[in-house]
Amino acid sequence: MDLYKVELRLPNLKDKIYTKDEIEDLGAMMESMVEFKEYFNNDDKKPKSKCLHIFIVPTIVAPATVTTPKPKDIFKEFLNSKHGQFLKTYIKNNDPLPSYESRIQLKPTVPASSTGERPSLLKYNLPGGDEKHEPITRVSDVQSAIAKAKNNLLIFLGTSGCGKTRTCYELLCENWGLYFVASRKGNGGSADIEKIQTYLETKMTEDFEQTRKRALGIVRCAILSRLLILNYCLESASAFNKQRWLLIQTCQGIFGKLYDYNDDMFVALMLKLNTCTPLSVMTYIDNIYQEISVNKTFVIILDETQVLETVLKGKFKSRTGKQKRSLLSPIIQALRQPAPSMVNYCVIPCGSGLGILSLEDVRISGISKPETEIPKFTEFGGWQDIAHVKNYVNNLVSLTDNEYNCLYNHFRGRFRPIVTCVEDIIMGLPAEDVIDVHWKRNTCLLLFRRVTDTSQMSLVESGFGRLQFVNPPTISHLRQVCKGIDEDKLRISSVNVHPALEGKKSLVAYVDEPFALTAGFNFFKDHDSLPKDILNMMSKVNNASSWGTLWQMYLPDEFEQIFNGRSDIRNMPVFAEVAKKYNLPAFCIGSPKIVKSSDVTVPRVANASAGYTLDKFFNESPETRPTFYFPEDRCGPDIIFFVEFEQVTVPVFVQVKLRYVVKEMAGALGTIHPDMFYKNKNGDVYNEESNKPIIDKIIEICKVGSIGLLVAYPADVFQESYVTNNHLHDLRNRSSNQQLIGIIDHKNASTVFRGDHLQFLDELKGTAKERN
Repeated sequence: MDLYKVELRLPNLKDKIYTKDEIEDLGAMMESMVEFKEYFNNDDKKPKSKCLHIFIVPTIVAPATVTTPKPKDIFKEFLNSKHGQFLKTYIKNNDPLPSYESRIQLKPTVPASSTGERPSLLKYNLPGGDEKHEPITRVSDVQSAIAKAKNNLLIFLGTSGCGKTRTCYELLCENWGLYFVASRKGNGGSADIEKIQTYLETKMTEDFEQTRKRALGIVRCAILSRLLILNYCLESASAFNKQRWLLIQTCQGIFGKLYDYNDDMFVALMLKLNTCTPLSVMTYIDNIYQEISVNKTFVIILDETQVLETVLKGKFKSRTGKQKRSLLSPIIQALRQPAPSMVNYCVIPCGSGLGILSLEDVRISGISKPETEIPKFTEFGGWQDIAHVKNYVNNLVSLTDNEYNCLYNHFRGRFRPIVTCVEDIIMGLPAEDVIDVHWKRNTCLLLFRRVTDTSQMSLVESGFGRLQFVNPPTISHLRQVCKGIDEDKLRISSVNVHPALEGKKSLVAYVDEPFALTAGFNFFKDHDSLPKDILNMMSKVNNASSWGTLWQMYLPDEFEQIFNGRSDIRNMPVFAEVAKKYNLPAFCIGSPKIVKSSDVTVPRVANASAGYTLDKFFNESPETRPTFYFPEDRCGPDIIFFVEFEQVTVPVFVQVKLRYVVKEMAGALGTIHPDMFYKNKNGDVYNEESNKPIIDKIIEICKVGSIGLLVAYPADVFQESYVTNNHLHDLRNRSSNQQLIGIIDHKNASTVFRGDHLQFLDELKGTAKERN
């Protein structure tokens, strides 16, 4: 019988059974110094009369077993390999990043890119080294956000070029931590996350639980690989600092060229560690982490997170088994719980895709988590003024005042456009030519199409806005800053609809940069989709309700085309099928035409948020009444207008549900039925005393009939258009008055809406798809 002395922390003993290999790995075998009879031949050690002594005598010799590799032995072999020699050379030489050899006179030296063909200001003057450079990003704000973060998770969310990666670099120069990147894109960094994908692709089975365990295991091996190497660096060089640790994580390829090493040591060690038992890996993570002295929160960053949204999509399931997940789910789970005893650390997924918000559905247990529990950091800053730009550029190269002005006037806002221009100037290109080339590149439609074809970014993320938490503008705010804009434009450009409510900060895509506005103008001009006045003031929150608000801004154009008085109701695409199956209501005779005032001074659109009431809309004459009305939320429909047939005029009620799945058809259809206005799903009237008169008015107007339109794009609602009281799915059936229901969904939207508008909606919603 072999006995081992093992020292373990109490949490590691709870509900765990250790194998012999793991015990050997963790402890030391106790050797017998004397025989039992000699041991007990001592008065002090003789068996006591009231004590129970148990003697274990093995009678069967166990068969030989294959010994599982131990992490400590694997790391020893690693240090003796070419990978270890590269690491030792990096530590010993302590070389800086290679400098870019510029054709012009530079004030300081500037690091070269991974290829050496251009300068890399991303890595210029990083803090945390011997030079004592100060951070230029909002690292202190990030550290404050980390301190407040719940459940050791903080999302970095921002549009491309806003400074996310530089912020990550500077944070890792201030705090010890790990830097993973989901897609290197030629910019350096280890390929361990990419290698995890290719490894798992060969291991996929129909056993979702086993697949998840396999993914968790190799991700934890990636973590242990980093920790083992970090701990070795700290033990090998007392002066080893955070900047040096960042550089070997992000610029391994650059130093590999210096030291004749063309491999990836993090990947090599990760794959070797993957042969160990999962428990030994987690235990070693605990032990190594305890050895690393951390006086600030340890950070684990996953950059370019949005790339993982579509990797191995549907190959993993949540713990409830109800939702299918991508590789993002097990990676975040493993990063958030590398080992049971790890404390004082924060995981930071970082990305530009709005779909990164799918992390709201990912937590340790795999169960959906409310959005409010996951904080987001979006305030990455930007160029404050022309003096800010001049101070930054002047430390590198000297430009004329006119060139400084051109840089700022064209590219003020996020950081990258000006930084990229400066890199080109360092390469010896004339500043005027650089500015002109980048202006054309950043504002042309071809760039937009190239970016969105990757399915990584939505319309805004391709360069049309910066993500910020702001108080969405109301009409009163816009009136103060938008001189000369008519009241109608102010109404439809204001936002005071849930969830973007006045006084409540919301995450918006804020369009205020010259190049972004011009790019937006070019897109909308080519697609004839949105007036420039609206674009100038456009802000939107990233959720379906606010997409709907934006979509409504130009839906009136669509409805004027649909109800143009040229097509018989029976031939209109949205109603053609129902006309074949049912008798249309009696009022449906002829070609309906939208009722519109001939007076050009009458506003086209009226909005409840501007104080215009539904009662006024119904009581005004057609000549003084706005064509379209956007009522308050509790009314029911999103848009109301009138159409004229040969004999009668009837109201049209529109509900916009921009969802990938419309889960409650009855509820959606209830919002456009006259009997359900101002009522909740139980039929109770909101504020009955004040709303009862207008409800009666609506029912009176609808006696001759009405039309209801449900825009459920891009869902497949499995429900055709129909006539109420003639259809089995008419769940209300409370009125004798017939209503013609038109349903526009994924199947027929292309025949109803114009192609350019449909394309805009597709691109707007492109990568932030619901997981269902």
